[in-house]
Amino acid sequence: MQKEELHKKLDLLLINPSKNILKDFQRELLKIVEALPACPRCGSTEVNRKGTNATRKIGRLQQFVCKKCDHIYTHTSIERKKIGENYPKCPKCKSDVSRWGFWKWKGYRVQRFRCKTCRHYFRIEKKRKIMKEDVRQAFAYTTKGTSVRMEALESQKKISGSGFYKKVNRIAKALTDTNIFKIFQPEISPIICQDIVWCGDSLCYYIAKDPFTKVITDILACRTKSYENAYRLELGCIGNIGYVPKISISDGDVDFDQALRMVIQEYEGYKGVRTIWLGRTPKEGGLTTWKEQHTYRIIQMDNDLVVEKGIVSPKRKFTVEDKRHHTTTINTTLNLFNEFNAQLVCIMSPSKYIHFQPFITRFLKEVEGDEYVYHFVGTCSHGNPWAESLCKMIKKRHCWYYFMKKSLTSDLKSITLREKARMIYYNIFLPQEQLGNQSPFKFANAKFNSYDDAWEILCSYL
Repeated sequence: MQKEELHKKLDLLLINPSKNILKDFQRELLKIVEALPACPRCGSTEVNRKGTNATRKIGRLQQFVCKKCDHIYTHTSIERKKIGENYPKCPKCKSDVSRWGFWKWKGYRVQRFRCKTCRHYFRIEKKRKIMKEDVRQAFAYTTKGTSVRMEALESQKKISGSGFYKKVNRIAKALTDTNIFKIFQPEISPIICQDIVWCGDSLCYYIAKDPFTKVITDILACRTKSYENAYRLELGCIGNIGYVPKISISDGDVDFDQALRMVIQEYEGYKGVRTIWLGRTPKEGGLTTWKEQHTYRIIQMDNDLVVEKGIVSPKRKFTVEDKRHHTTTINTTLNLFNEFNAQLVCIMSPSKYIHFQPFITRFLKEVEGDEYVYHFVGTCSHGNPWAESLCKMIKKRHCWYYFMKKSLTSDLKSITLREKARMIYYNIFLPQEQLGNQSPFKFANAKFNSYDDAWEILCSYL
């Protein structure tokens, strides 16, 4: 019908070439041209019709051919490409994928995909909705020392102990996948305390904590002690807080020093790590970076500070009058690093002369502008008491879980998820007496008005 009308208008145009007939003819031609879809391969609009294609489901479809790239296509192929743009990328090579049947398990049908490049098969499971009450119950389980069977009986839903345990792991994974530090944005100090706590012979925890706000920055469950695990802890802390801590505090473990030096090499703007031992001297071979000719000690003698070179056979270098102990000690330490090329400085002043918290605060102000990261090594009572208190709490909870369900100790993944869920609850909701009955995030000026508001914000990301 459309062809006959065009032929009639063309005959009229040849007989009577008026403007009105010409405009009508042009209008009809534009409709035909605009009805032709653009080439999905090159995007060209210069296309022609090219017969039809018989399909089993739809019937005959109009085919089109591109004048530039000779690509033959139909309307359905264009729509299929639009849908394919919303498909996920291949997790291995990040290439385009196509649908490839369904994966069936326990009555569920999940779409399966195949990569067009590397032929990798994968699926994306649908995210289950997590209720607020389930989150509260999971937090209660990680806080109290009850068994999974008792928690399952207290639950409103009819569920077994193993089913409740799987639910806790699923919620813990959803909690750990959300970065609470980016969501709430607490103001964390650039000082991090680190330590290792052993729970039995085959399980240890690597922990990191802010000494001023009491925020746990990261926690890691491992089977063995190595610098690779300490390195993972350092990267986890940096990923959570968003920057490299200026001061790192630990006990005399060589793994933390090695891991910190490895991390600093990956970040620009830092020249290296400076190690300071506080209240103790390193054993020979205790630190890999320790060398006798680049090691200095600062000792309190009467009212003066005596600087000695070496640990095994120390020799006096110079004496400093000690009028204001903290300021003098800090200036002397920085002078040894800058002018004497020291690799390790031991401050051996008694604890009555050094109060750790004001000392660290003043030290941080003095080194704020330089390009070094400082690693302080202290003892349990003198230098690293905040990490030790966290270690005691972890040991206590581990005893709960071990006696309630011994299989938990063999599942390292579930242990890590459980402890990280506990870390989230501790940071956001658990009040501390030292912080004025406020949670660490509340004390650190996190972005939430009340704890109910924090619940709503946290559950919205699950």
